[in-house]
Amino acid sequence: MHENASTPAVAGAWRDALHAAMRREAARTGWPVIYRTDLEVHDRLDLAAVAEGERCLWLLRETGTDLLPLGRPWARALALHWLRPGAAVRAYLIVGGRSRLLPLSQEAARRAAGG
Repeated sequence: MHENASTPAVAGAWRDALHAAMRREAARTGWPVIYRTDLEVHDRLDLAAVAEGERCLWLLRETGTDLLPLGRPWARALALHWLRPGAAVRAYLIVGGRSRLLPLSQEAARRAAGG
């Protein structure tokens, strides 16, 4: 979702609180083991583009993370790729303007993505 490295820093208390929740969940699970810049850089930049009320999936894997805005075809394709049955991935719903992660089953995350 991030456009480039010049994307503005995360603005707003809910974004800071949400990113902190994402980091806590990553620490709790021990993921991602590799591609930690997904969490520390890309997710933070992507949060800057999330509008209040916008729904997104946040996918946490051993091999990185993805913040995917629901309703966009490219995000649907990527979500369904990572959420294939048996994949080692944790899924969460986030809503712009709120500072919490809502854990989802893989099945619920696939439905949310449009699969």
